[in-house]
Amino acid sequence: MKKLIILFLINLLLTVSVIGQIYNPTFSRREVLYCDIVKIEKSSSSTIIYFKYKAPTTYINGGWVCVGKDFFIRDCNTRSTYKLIKANNIPICPEKHEFQYQGQTLDFNLVFPALPLNTNKIDIIEDEAKGGFNFYGVDLTSSTNQTAETKTLKSEGKLRETDSPLSNVISIIPAGAQVKVLSSSGGYYKIEYNGKTGYISELYFPSSGISSNNSTSSISSSNNSQINCNEIKSVSATSKPSFQNMLAGVKYAVIINYPKINGHVPAFNALFEYLEAMGFQVEYMNENYVQPKHLCEEIWTYISFDYDLQKFSNIKWHFVSPCNGYTWEFSSYKTARAGLYDNPKSNFYNVLRDMYQYQKPAFNQNYRIELPKKLTCWNEYKIKQEFQANGVDQIEGIYENTTSSNSGEAKYKVAVKKINSKYYLIYLSGANNTGNWQEGEVKATLESTATPNFYKAKWLMADKSENNDFYVSFELGLMNVLDPEKSKSLYVKMYPTASDNVTSYSNIPASGTGFAITSNGLIVTNNHVIEGAKTIKVRGINGDFSRAGLTPYKLD
Repeated sequence: MKKLIILFLINLLLTVSVIGQIYNPTFSRREVLYCDIVKIEKSSSSTIIYFKYKAPTTYINGGWVCVGKDFFIRDCNTRSTYKLIKANNIPICPEKHEFQYQGQTLDFNLVFPALPLNTNKIDIIEDEAKGGFNFYGVDLTSSTNQTAETKTLKSEGKLRETDSPLSNVISIIPAGAQVKVLSSSGGYYKIEYNGKTGYISELYFPSSGISSNNSTSSISSSNNSQINCNEIKSVSATSKPSFQNMLAGVKYAVIINYPKINGHVPAFNALFEYLEAMGFQVEYMNENYVQPKHLCEEIWTYISFDYDLQKFSNIKWHFVSPCNGYTWEFSSYKTARAGLYDNPKSNFYNVLRDMYQYQKPAFNQNYRIELPKKLTCWNEYKIKQEFQANGVDQIEGIYENTTSSNSGEAKYKVAVKKINSKYYLIYLSGANNTGNWQEGEVKATLESTATPNFYKAKWLMADKSENNDFYVSFELGLMNVLDPEKSKSLYVKMYPTASDNVTSYSNIPASGTGFAITSNGLIVTNNHVIEGAKTIKVRGINGDFSRAGLTPYKLD
């Protein structure tokens, strides 16, 4: 009888056995900086996620917290979702847990259905549209407190989502930082750094290898895979973030409207001061305005209101991202008294504070909005190697804008490269907003016209918007860019030069002026017109064409 009871208890325990516990799991991205995942417990009956929330300093007395009833977890591979079953030690919204002071912590856990045994990565989602306790790419394969080899970066490195130079950059790791190496393949290390897991090229580390019995796979210093740099990868722009997350991704606030009359001045002075109090670097959009190196690190803002000498009413506060036009708006039913014996600036300041009463979070580039990209893995060095190995045609090469660096116009350096029978301008350097442009991005796509060496261009502007009204022409050693305002930019060919020993070939018809020097039809022209030509056509003064042959003649 005792044996039967023991066997029954063992079977009962097995039916709810714990499959695994992952402590401090890594993830690729999160939306709330003051909430951490402490542990994930997987069992045959449920998945329990343990959190620690720290009341932020941006809220009065720490604020409050709750979890949305539509919380779910999602398998990153199958996209299957598992809805929240139960929340422990935290209320379901709209009920709230009120904190007593800033920095106070709350431990809570959320219970979800059991995950399949082969699930190795999940998203934890409270609200994708509005933001919240959202964690993406949570790794269920190992805890971060496991033994792992550490390495020190010799130079600033880019942590990427995958082991490809085309993948998105998660964060920038400074030189001298120590990272945990989890595995390696194809010239990339899979690492963990500051709670984030990603991939980083071995080029950022000293050349010595890693020797560790704890590594999950052998570390290789060679990359045997062949990268096709003619592949063009489209990287989408960042989706619209919540207002709080947007604030974390910007440094500057630019006021883009002005007082229309003297009575409006107190309102704008209040706006300027309140933005500074929030933590912005503030300036007006005027002749002294300087565009930042990364367009998305600023937010444009303006106010609107009704004014009748006694008060400001119907007050609205607008925010616009200069990157992609995302907007946020606040409004107030309150008025700001502006009579003779009132303090209009102070009153308007208080209305703004009622609309948004918190400081902006500290800047974090992980929350910065990013523009779209059309990305290749070409860079100046690789393109020169390609041209040296395979030659160039008549217009291929590296060109630089001849504009003065003081003119305000971007001094672009681009490569003209033929990819799959179409010419592309590949960005190499020179943008004013260097933070938005990466070497190897497509700057323009050229479409042939009926005129040789003259192209219609799909030109990507500084903010990555596409302008189809550009035209590009080529002549010997030069590229001309004509923009919609009919202004012309001259680019000079910098590579290859005559001394670079690069083979040049052409399948593009060349043209030039010739001069008849004898009565029997001998015509002289420049060598570049007929160099390498198999057939030559001569157009006469009446517009008729005749075929011609070559008679080389060397001058003594």
